[in-house]
Amino acid sequence: MPPQLRRKPDVMAESLPDGSMVLFDPTDMMAYPISASGAVIWASCDTGRTHSQIVDDLLSIYDAPRETIEHDIEAFIAQLLGMGLLVPASPNGVETR
Repeated sequence: MPPQLRRKPDVMAESLPDGSMVLFDPTDMMAYPISASGAVIWASCDTGRTHSQIVDDLLSIYDAPRETIEHDIEAFIAQLLGMGLLVPASPNGVETR
């Protein structure tokens, strides 16, 4: 995950008992359910964790090849970007629009 991506500031996240989450974007009044692995990725977006560290986090949870997890993370991040839930951040950590 490139470090210049951040969670859109006004998106609310609600954790569910099974580890999954629901993201709510008040801008478009849309709710987006995400899986437990997606919740791990979402939680890592603003923490400064590297792509490799996030992969390692998921490897400790799931029995899957590293390449599969890397691919899934990249696809999920692309999906979040496409929905506008992740936004580019400037070098000082402030999101740009």
